Amino acid sequence: MKLHHPLSFLPVLLVFPLFAEPPPLSVEDLGAPVKTARANASSLVQNARGEWRWIGQFMNYMGTTGFKYVRKNVEGTGRAYVAFADPAKRPDAEWVIADLAAGASRTVELPGFHGGASLRAENGRVFYPVDFMQMWYYDPVEDDLKILGELSEWKPFTNDRSLYRCVLGKDGCLYGTTQSYSGKTAVVRINPDTLEWKVFPEIGAHRPAGLTYGYTLALDLPWIYVAVGQGDWELMALNTDTGEKRLLAECKGDGSRITVEEKDFVTAGLTEKGSSRRVWCVEGALAETAPPDSARLANKTYPHISWTKTKPMPLGTPPELDAESIGEMDAAGRSTLRWRPAGSKEEFHSLGFRIQRAAPQQIVAMVELPDGSLFGSVVQYNGFFRYDPKTSTCESFGKAGPSSPRITVMDGKAWYFGYPNVNLSVYDPGQPWKAPRRANADNPGDNPRLIGYFGQGTTEAHHATEILPGPNGRIYLLGRRERWSTGSGLGYYEPATGKKFGLATDMKDLDPQGMVLLPQSGRIVVSGRIRDGGDRATAQLRVYDLDLKEVERLTVKEGLAATGRVQDIGRDPVFLGLVNEGKKNALYLYDLVQKTVVKWVDLDEKIVGRALARRADGTWWIIKGTTLCRLDVNTLEWTPVGKLSQPLSPALWVGHDLYGAVDGELFRVKEGK
Repeated sequence: MKLHHPLSFLPVLLVFPLFAEPPPLSVEDLGAPVKTARANASSLVQNARGEWRWIGQFMNYMGTTGFKYVRKNVEGTGRAYVAFADPAKRPDAEWVIADLAAGASRTVELPGFHGGASLRAENGRVFYPVDFMQMWYYDPVEDDLKILGELSEWKPFTNDRSLYRCVLGKDGCLYGTTQSYSGKTAVVRINPDTLEWKVFPEIGAHRPAGLTYGYTLALDLPWIYVAVGQGDWELMALNTDTGEKRLLAECKGDGSRITVEEKDFVTAGLTEKGSSRRVWCVEGALAETAPPDSARLANKTYPHISWTKTKPMPLGTPPELDAESIGEMDAAGRSTLRWRPAGSKEEFHSLGFRIQRAAPQQIVAMVELPDGSLFGSVVQYNGFFRYDPKTSTCESFGKAGPSSPRITVMDGKAWYFGYPNVNLSVYDPGQPWKAPRRANADNPGDNPRLIGYFGQGTTEAHHATEILPGPNGRIYLLGRRERWSTGSGLGYYEPATGKKFGLATDMKDLDPQGMVLLPQSGRIVVSGRIRDGGDRATAQLRVYDLDLKEVERLTVKEGLAATGRVQDIGRDPVFLGLVNEGKKNALYLYDLVQKTVVKWVDLDEKIVGRALARRADGTWWIIKGTTLCRLDVNTLEWTPVGKLSQPLSPALWVGHDLYGAVDGELFRVKEGK
């Protein structure tokens, strides 16, 4: 994507005639800091000759909705599968099948995306659940990846999307539960020998339509026990012989949870209102006391499927994979898989392959480090980068989490947190980057170093919204709750003592939009949007002291359902608010002492991102639509400076240069002196 203009830069300190169009800005394309593809479904499989293959799925980040799709027939069968009508617009996923011993690979293109965890059946077939309620499988006799098909009719954002959890039953069949949008899950049974399947739909009772998971399942055939939910939970029992469904228990409210597991018996964990208990699941019912030994799973026999088309295949000892190498690739899409025989101490063997659709990854956050370099992150778990303006070099640190982090700088270090479970880490830019893809808080030598998780049990948040350093040395975190709670989760971490603190039950009715910390006032203000179904039409600012004790709630405007993004502009106790709600776009100044809006300005265009401080001269800036403007933070008057061909977000000033992103490309606007 190109954003530069052939015109040379025009200095910004110009006076334009009334209604004159500001000149185009000269913008330098610095390239894509991170170029990669999403890696899914990594697995080792063994063919009928005992040879090992590695299979992995790679896809770009275009998304899978908004495209036309068609149903096609699996050749030679009566089964159907879902594919995109125009692969040129939405290319299929690339499945790499690597022959480890031969050091060779081949690529198979199939339309299924987001390949989940694979599951191996006794006959050596390995099954891969994918989007659109479909299943692919590896056949060890044909030594190839095959299409099983669409397990039930997929309706976008309406019913079952894909299998979420899969287990192998003692009868030899595969059983899975779904991720769904109907409020209920489904159970699927697949015979790996005949490739026949049966779907048991609508497993659930009272949950409303919305994102739902069959989070866990446990088998004591013919009974299957399923924990259905997200937020509120139901324990369901399904008899696979008769199709009977029973609601055994419900757990509702923040912090509620239901889980099921198989050990000596099938048991269920029920958590509600701060208390937990475990019960036994026997013959489609709950028991408060342990069943007799005769009911132990190990003492039971289950009718097994007959092998009529295939036969059982023993599994050898798989080779060892270097987990850090899986999915890593350079800007050209070149990837290297590293492996060695099981139990070997020799050096890893290397097998290279190339992904054709590696693409720039969207930049989601950037900060300036003390040395003037930019530290940023990209979408999903594709990691971080560091750009040095002095040398015009960019270093990508490889795939790593968290997803969609927010970043701040305190005491010369970068602190960031993100999904899942709002995990917090700290990066020392003065030391080499040394961190595994899966960070561990028990590895103090890592850089970045994982501090810990601040979601469940602390703030109850799942996704990051804002992170700010405090004058007391604390790091304050604001996140959005999901699955186990709703609303906004607020907390802090105190590096000096290691203290973690969070408000687990506050702001359930408010989805977070922003947070401002006013150091002189000693106040934190949280802004947000009233959740759907709330009993109030007006969103209020939530005000806390630095120990996170609620001080007050303040109304910005009656009927305003979202108070927008808020930020400090160096005028404590006055702060800036930016409202972008459909056609409702505005800037406002709010005085925390006077408890009132001191200035409100309606806008005809959306403000992109946040207001941008240029420390080099103390000025403030906004990007209004595609126009870069200098903002007077006392009057909220702005002066158009120049036009961009596209908005930049995120963006920040480093010295006299403005850096910003368009999707996965980094750009620089030279201010000129």
